This record gives sequence, structure tokens and C-alpha cells, in this order.
Amino acid sequence: MAIALVYQTKGNNLKLWRVSWQRGKKLLQESGQLVVSSWAIFIYKIDLIMLGFVDKTESGYYTVAVKLSEICDFLPLIIASSI
Repeated sequence: MAIALVYQTKGNNLKLWRVSWQRGKKLLQESGQLVVSSWAIFIYKIDLIMLGFVDKTESGYYTVAVKLSEICDFLPLIIASSI
């Protein structure tokens, strides 16, 4: 909302915007990998919720192991994003 307000105070008009279906289709095709990645992370985090119902000690160990493994995933993610 604030972005739209700033946009209009700069002399632009939101009513002149039009939908470009071709551009939308292209953006969806380009973002397919991000969508798959987001779903994979979501599914990956569900196991932490399920383990929370089992045993608090084992769930704690698992959570720490997952956090440590995420640190190892951090560097390749940055390299892949920069390329």
C-alpha cells in the first residue's frame, strides 16, 4: 500500500496499468524453479513439526542436526544465486 502511495505521489497513475498475459506467462515459466524450491523447503520443515509430537529430546537433537546441515547448504546456495 505504501509503495502505491509513493508511486502516485511521484506523478504516476495506477489506473493506467494494464495486464500483460505474455509477460505473466514468461514470469511464471522463469520462476518455476523457485516454486519447486519453496515447496521442497515447506515439506522439509514439516518433519520438525511431526517430530515435536514424539520425544522432546530426540526432537531437539534432530533440530540441531538440521540447523548444522543448513549451514552446509548456505554456501552453495549463495554461489548458485550469484551465477
